[in-house]
Amino acid sequence: ASGHFAGRILALDPHRLVSFSKRDMIRRRPAPGQAPIKQAQTFFLLDAQTGQPLTLANGSSARGLTPATQEVLSLASQILPATAERPLLVADVEHFTVQLLDHVRQNTPFDLLVPLRQTAALERHCRTLPESAFTRHWAGFATATEPFLPRRTTVSEPYCRSIQRTGERPESYHFKGFCCTRSRPEVP
Repeated sequence: ASGHFAGRILALDPHRLVSFSKRDMIRRRPAPGQAPIKQAQTFFLLDAQTGQPLTLANGSSARGLTPATQEVLSLASQILPATAERPLLVADVEHFTVQLLDHVRQNTPFDLLVPLRQTAALERHCRTLPESAFTRHWAGFATATEPFLPRRTTVSEPYCRSIQRTGERPESYHFKGFCCTRSRPEVP
């Protein structure tokens, strides 16, 4: 089992679980049209291939997403065997914090891939990239990669920003940006 998680993709997944706590908590609607209920925020690390949880941590109003995620990753690094190929963590856009990217790069045996927020500045940047920056993989899908050093980072080596472009004509292009702690093949 020592190589079981080599090359594996792991997913960071925040969930809200029903809570029966006596303390005062924000009530949230599980779905539109349903009555609000007390929910505890729980952060899971899942094996993306099997969907099985590897570890979890609870969030609270006193502890935000980044510290809770750091705890999950600390537990995961104790559970998972060391491998030559770093397992890839895939997360939602809410995990895009410079503090978390720096922590993953400096303190864990993982790589983190997280979508970038869709901002007007990112859209302008993507549209100014020359056609030669993109590699076409199949009809309507191309990618570009570039070094990326976010503001307020504590690392000196840049991260890798991947830009996914869909569409066949410039007027119909749609862009999606991703940041990864290290350069990895972008298509898989």
